[in-house]
Amino acid sequence: MNQGLWNYVFSFVGTSPQLMRLRLVSRKWKRNVELSISATVKSQNLSNARLLSEKEALDEKFKAELEDAYKTKHDLQDSLPSNRRHFLFTQVIPEIQRMPKPPEAVLVAAWMCLCLMFSDKEIKKKGGFEWKVYQELLKSKELANRLLKAPETVDEAKVRKFQSIIEEGLTEHTAKRSIAAGELLSWGTAVVESYNHQKGLSSEMKYWINQLERMQKEQEFHDYFAKLKTEC
Repeated sequence: MNQGLWNYVFSFVGTSPQLMRLRLVSRKWKRNVELSISATVKSQNLSNARLLSEKEALDEKFKAELEDAYKTKHDLQDSLPSNRRHFLFTQVIPEIQRMPKPPEAVLVAAWMCLCLMFSDKEIKKKGGFEWKVYQELLKSKELANRLLKAPETVDEAKVRKFQSIIEEGLTEHTAKRSIAAGELLSWGTAVVESYNHQKGLSSEMKYWINQLERMQKEQEFHDYFAKLKTEC
């Protein structure tokens, strides 16, 4: 199979670590895969070089704003959980779940944050806005997936509701009643800040941030491929 066809095949089947480690068929297979991935890397490098050249030609003020916007976005992302090993899942939510009769501050924090993940209709369908319903939602199998995806799925209505209740000092006040509830409210605040930051970006700024993120991911793949080539 020629190199062009291998490129075509791998555009569909992907380049998972198992394929890249080439444990499958033969030395010929391994060589063809290496050639295919190397060609992809070369093409991406050429494309990224052109993009970096275009970036350097941008207005200095815009470049400074781009750097700041990129950093802010990733600082906000870093403050949010990326997997179920995060302490929100291992400590915070289990502690809140176990409360038989939580104080008002905890009830408010749970309600505010659940409303970022579930619609009013879904909550009412479970029984309404009361503690036993919040407990059920906090224990639900879908909670983890919704919490992790909240920065992408939250909408304007949910953000407005959250912002209409949150006020200066509320997180600190909540934390005095329950550290876990304070942490949950901090998560909700970070989700809203991430949404508002993204919303406030111009289309051109979003384009460049997306391109920089793509380049970063591709560079991580290139580094990983280079490492695997030395190991295989």
